[in-house]
Amino acid sequence: MKATGVIRRIDELGRIVIPKELRKNMHIKNGENLEIYIADDEKIVLKKYSCLKNISDLANYITEAISKELKLTCIIFDNEDVIACSGKDKKEYMHIQLESLDNDFISQNIFLGGDIVGTIALKTTDQIYKKILNTFALFLEKYLD
Repeated sequence: MKATGVIRRIDELGRIVIPKELRKNMHIKNGENLEIYIADDEKIVLKKYSCLKNISDLANYITEAISKELKLTCIIFDNEDVIACSGKDKKEYMHIQLESLDNDFISQNIFLGGDIVGTIALKTTDQIYKKILNTFALFLEKYLD
C-alpha cells in the first residue's frame, strides 16, 4: 500500500474528507459511490463501487448472446473497465478502457437513478444495431433498479 502522508480528522458526525489529490488520482467524482469494508481486522478500505461488477455473470450472458447472434464483438463496461466481453475479438478488447473505443463501435449508456453506471458497445458502425443496444441497456437498468 502506498502511503500518502495525509492525515484527516473525523468530524462530530463521523465524516472525513478524502483529499482532492487522492480523488483526482483515483478518478472519484462528486456523488460517486464508494464501498467501505474492513480488511485484515485493522484497516478500513474505501473502494470505488460498481453495481455492474456485481452482475458480471448476467453481463457475460448478454454479451455472449449478442455476439453469437450478430457475429459481432460486444462489450459491457462499468464507468472505467470491461465487465464482460464476447466475440471473435474478445482477447483484443478484454482489458481496454471505455475511452479507448474508436469509431468502429456504436454504444449506449446504462443509467441508474439518472447517473451513467456503464456502457454497452458493439463493434460495428451500422446504426441499425443501436436499438438492440438500447434494449439491453434498458434491461440492465431495470435489473439494477
